[in-house]
This record gives sequence, structure tokens and C-alpha cells, in this order.
Amino acid sequence: MSGKPRVKKTPSFQDHVRSVGFSPENSPPQTLEDQISQTMRRAFHDMAIQSLSSNDCGPFQQFILELHGEIRALIPRRTDLHNILSDEKVRNLKCPAPDDDNDNSGTKSKHLELIVQTYLPHIVKAATSLAQLESEDRSQTTLHWVEDARKVLDSFTGDIPPNYCDGMEPLPYLVCSVTYLQTKAQLCQADVADFHLSRTLAPRIQALGVPYERNVFQKRFELVDSDGGMAIGDVKAVAEKLPVTWGWVKGMVQKNESLLGDLRQSEETRVKLVQAVGWVDSILFLRSGETNGDEPVHIPEVLVLDVDNIRSIRDATRVAVTGSALALHASTFGGGGNDTLASTGQALPAHVEAKKKHLLDVMAHRATANQDLYEDRVAEAVVELADALSMSSLSSTVVETLKSRTKATMRGEDPVIKLLDNRMREVFRDMISWHPQMAQATSRIPAQMKAGRSLPGVCASTSESSSGNIFRTQFLDEAQRKFTSKGFSMYASDLSQSCLMATKVIHLMCLLFGDMFLSKMIIEACGSG
Repeated sequence: MSGKPRVKKTPSFQDHVRSVGFSPENSPPQTLEDQISQTMRRAFHDMAIQSLSSNDCGPFQQFILELHGEIRALIPRRTDLHNILSDEKVRNLKCPAPDDDNDNSGTKSKHLELIVQTYLPHIVKAATSLAQLESEDRSQTTLHWVEDARKVLDSFTGDIPPNYCDGMEPLPYLVCSVTYLQTKAQLCQADVADFHLSRTLAPRIQALGVPYERNVFQKRFELVDSDGGMAIGDVKAVAEKLPVTWGWVKGMVQKNESLLGDLRQSEETRVKLVQAVGWVDSILFLRSGETNGDEPVHIPEVLVLDVDNIRSIRDATRVAVTGSALALHASTFGGGGNDTLASTGQALPAHVEAKKKHLLDVMAHRATANQDLYEDRVAEAVVELADALSMSSLSSTVVETLKSRTKATMRGEDPVIKLLDNRMREVFRDMISWHPQMAQATSRIPAQMKAGRSLPGVCASTSESSSGNIFRTQFLDEAQRKFTSKGFSMYASDLSQSCLMATKVIHLMCLLFGDMFLSKMIIEACGSG
């Protein structure tokens, strides 16, 4: 229960080898953080390999014992099964001594093979035990490693030289195998913890979460009366304690397109106002020029715990709008038409797909260069993409025009930016009030603000959890379809995740504070507007 999201993709042994820098096709990490991580991991493996090559097998044997311990930790109460993996046998293994009298390459190779023959059977036994404890999808990569390892062992009794995974050397293969299985064991432990979290702790969090959050909020903003209860009876007094929230509410009422009488009388209309105008228009898509000068977006106190989520969603939408606009220009100048890249989910030719990926990679590395150099690199990538789409080479005039249009787009000076931003805003508005067309589904818009909505995936029972997962899948599918149809196919998957997060945040906020005081604030703002 590390707090990190569950790793959805199960890494293969080849993935692991690449991650520690041993793959012959290994490409350098893209970010500084990844470079540091790979360097440290490679240094760790190199130390273990050096110990083995020096005939000091103690550290490597300790790795195997640690793997045994991690596998046993998956079934702590089944002590009757713990002895299937024998620590004693591993401790008693003797590292094969090199033949000091023969210093030729053939003798050294034979010595390395003897080391592999000594330790690999024990690693295979541990891997086989681990695969029996993993989920079916997780176990596939472990079983694949076991199959390859057994081929290596079988090769020692035949005339075929062993193949250590894409031509690896024996000792790197041996060390990477143990660290890979340790990684798999840790993933399995995380999956077990996730299971207990969803089945045991999640229902308790659901039951106690709302009162707890409200209690923390009232103490933080001093919404406490003389008896220690919530001081929310006087809306004006609450507004004084929550000035940014009050300003936010008045702002959304001023932008409201419904009659004030409807806002006063209809809870559903107030919910729609908060979701569409207050949340999507006034926070998520409030752009430069819509505020006073360069004044930043002010986050209401009721959303203070979601600042990071808001920043993430806003960043994702801005990048997607800019990238989609650049793809649109590349399609237009390349002669492929407006829908070639932006509005279709169809497969692209391999050379076009490669250039599109290159553009996305260049845009993702903004922090690695100054703004002018960054814009130049992106402009070159856009030109390359347009050239890949074109049936003939682009003229120098077209290239310069496309570069100029690219830089204008990146600076927000292209009218296409506003067009795409409005399209994306519409999708967010639609999806936040969307619900699946299925019999057991209830309306996404609560009849009363106080009811809010049970967040998908945070349910009290197994059946509710399953329903939440179905809802999540349907939501993401529908959002991805809408984003693709609006011209955001390159970013549809990421935008769908951001849209789901936006939906969760605003519905949770309504659940916590809607009936408590937010609805009353809106009614008060209608009277003072």
C-alpha cells in the first residue's frame, strides 16, 4: 500500500532488461529523472555482476534469499508452504572456482556457464512458486521467463549454445533474472494490498469519509459555532470565512444563462450551474485574457485540496489544444486534409505515425530547452510531419509559412487555438453531466445536491465496485469517442482520463459542501445579483 497507482502493464523480462540498461537496442531515457534512475539501477547490477565475476557469490546468494522472503510474504499464514523454497540449499551453494591455469576465452566462458548452472535452477524454482501466487495476467510473463530459463538449462546438456535473452552475457542475465522476479513479487504484493484496500478499507472510507472531510474543513476555515458545531446557518458569515468561494459563486451566477427564479427554486439547475459554469468555464478553462490582465486563477476554498488535480487537468487540456492545432496545420499544409490526423482514429502509415510520435516527444520536452529553441524544435517536427503527409516535397515558402504558423500557435496567437479550446470545453461540459444508457444506471446529476454521487470505483460492496468499474470503462470510451470526433484523436486517451478526474472532483465537492452551504450561497447570490 505504497499510495502509488496500480501498475497496469505487467513488465516482461525484456522490459526489465531495457530499464536497467542492458538491452543492445536500449535507447537513452528521455527525462533527467529516468536517466538518473537507470544509471543507479545499472550501477547496482554492475556491482553484483562484478562480485560474481570475482568469485564472491555471497551478495548474489543474498539476492536469492531476499526473493524467497518476498514470495513467502505473499502467503504469511501458510507457513507449511514456506519450506518449498529452501534457504539452506542456497546458502550451501559453492561458487564454481575459475581455472587459473587457463586464461583463454573458452575457459572463462565455461566458468560463467558453471555459475549459471549452479544458481539458475534455484531461481527457476522460485519463479515457478511466484507464478502460482500471481494473478493469471501477471503470471504470464513469469511463466514465459521460466520457459526461456529452462531452455538455457537444457542447452547445457546438448550441443546448442545457451541463448541468454537477446544475446545477453551470462552474469548480467543471471542478476537481471533475480531482480526481475523481485520486481514481479513486489507487484504481486501491491496487488494483494490493493485487493484488501478495495474490499476492506474502501467501504469504511466511504462511510466515514464525508463527515471526516467536513470536520477537517470546518476546523481549517474556522466554521465552528460556540457549541463546536458547524457554523453554517448564516450564509453571509460563511461567505466572510470563504471569500474566494463567495466570489466564485457570485461570478457563476452572473454568467448564468438561466432565470434567477429557476436557480432559486431548482436544485438541479444549481448543480448544473456549478458543474458547467463554475467548474468547467470558470476554473478548468479560464484562459489568459478572461481574467483581469495576467491575474492567475483563484481556487475556491472548497477545492483547496484539489489544486494539484486542477493544475494537471489544465495543463493536459492546454497541451492537447496546442498539439491538435499543430497536427491540423501539418495536415493542411501536407495536403492530407483537416481530418488526416486530428479527427480520425484510423491507423496511419508507419512513416506518418513515426513523425507524429516524434512531434509528441518533442513537445513533451519543453523543460529541456529555452523557449526559442523549444519552438524551433517543435516547428521542425511539424514540418517533418507535414512532409510525411505530403505526396511531394514541401516548397521552401510552405516550410517557412508552416514554421511561422507553428510558432504563432505555440504562443496562443492562432485563432485555431480558441476554436479547439471551445470544442474541448464542450466535451468536458457534456461528460461531466453524462450517464451511461443502461438499466441499472442512475442519473449522473443528483436530484439533490446533498446526495451528490458515489464516486466510480469507491463502493461499499462487490456488486457496486463492479458497477463502478463498468461505469469507468463506459465513461472513458464515450469521452474518447467525443474527443476524437472533435479533433483531438492524438490526445483522446489522456483527455478522457483528465475528464474523468474532473468529473470526480466536482461531484465530490458537491457531495461535501452542496447542501451544507454552497446551494444556500447560490440562492443568496441570486438575491444580491
